[in-house]
Amino acid sequence: GESGKEGGIAWEGPER
Repeated sequence: GESGKEGGIAWEGPER
């Protein structure tokens, strides 16, 4: 769920 703000990588699932 952590994506976009963290470089745009999906850490725990899909980029939202």
